[in-house]
Amino acid sequence: MGLVEGKATTYKGVVVSNSKWTGGAEGQVQYDPQESLLAIFSRWRGTVLPLVLKKWMFWLLIMVHVALLFANEAYNLPPMDVSIVIGLPASLLIFLTVFYNGNCYTRFFELWGHTCELTAIVNNWVLQTAFIFEELDLEDGFADGKSAKMENMDDAMWTTARRILSAMQMLFMALDVDIEEVDWLGRPTKLPNLMEGDGMEDEEYAILKEQGLLTDEEIAFVKAYPGFKCQVPIKWALNELRELCKPEDRTKNQAKNYEAMQEIAANFNKTAVLIVTLMQQPVPFVYFHVLKLMMMIVNSLIAYELVNIFADSWIISISVFSVVAAMLLGLQEIAGAMADPFGTDDTDFDTHRICHDAYMNAVAYLKANGNPSWLKHSKPTKNPLRD
Repeated sequence: MGLVEGKATTYKGVVVSNSKWTGGAEGQVQYDPQESLLAIFSRWRGTVLPLVLKKWMFWLLIMVHVALLFANEAYNLPPMDVSIVIGLPASLLIFLTVFYNGNCYTRFFELWGHTCELTAIVNNWVLQTAFIFEELDLEDGFADGKSAKMENMDDAMWTTARRILSAMQMLFMALDVDIEEVDWLGRPTKLPNLMEGDGMEDEEYAILKEQGLLTDEEIAFVKAYPGFKCQVPIKWALNELRELCKPEDRTKNQAKNYEAMQEIAANFNKTAVLIVTLMQQPVPFVYFHVLKLMMMIVNSLIAYELVNIFADSWIISISVFSVVAAMLLGLQEIAGAMADPFGTDDTDFDTHRICHDAYMNAVAYLKANGNPSWLKHSKPTKNPLRD
């Protein structure tokens, strides 16, 4: 069982039924770059239109344009010099928008690179886990499938593997956190700080328990932990492996195996911290403020000039301005969406699918632990070194 597809799950009375982590929400929009124009323009999800039409600034600009149309009917507003009044501010707006979009685009793919790196680290941990316990199975500790420290090898392997799987999922769940504390203007009074333990809710813990990644006792400890929560399961795993591998005995291969796990754990921690710290520093607010200000000024000037150009047809004037405003605002909204690629937006990473795939791959790989006896006697039909 990976993610609980379409199924409600509970933790201490908390029910989760419509979360992307339970298969109840849509992920990133999938498409084929070779799609026809008809297929592309027939889409709604993933386009710029939902981003723009949900923003109050777009409708405010439309209202400003309609007000100018009424004013023009009453007072016959004088035309402007388009090349000076609109040309120069529009050129500055385009420069600011391109620079902002470029920074957000670079940030988007940098975060995606770290996400891919984290997936590879988790996969390496699972592979190394199988190697360690295969060797332990040949030694006294697991020779009969039992151990004085753990019930059997399957439980021991899963305990080690689920630690990093839970850490990975806890990190991505915490990155999906919304800003809840805002003032009457909508300004955040406190941003979530993952390094101080923010980001996880009872709904997420219920999912982790349902997948067999954390127990009730472990959840209680993690909830009370005031630091970076995804580090806790990794520490537990290293402590448990130290007892099994006995790294103080440098003559045995298990000491090297333990050191390899330490290195993987360090890489996981480094990548996780990089992701979190990158998320804490978007494009500086002063630049964002100037961009918003120029967006309002330029759109207002365009709205004024279109009143004179299409004075005889309100429908054409409003239609043309709606398209222009939607495109200018849309570029800015796309950049804003790329700046925070974790969550449930159409442009966000499918972190739930990444965690699901890592979970299912770990289960499949650990189940196939060891070599079946018939593989030892199987030979290929051709050996270029011999034939």
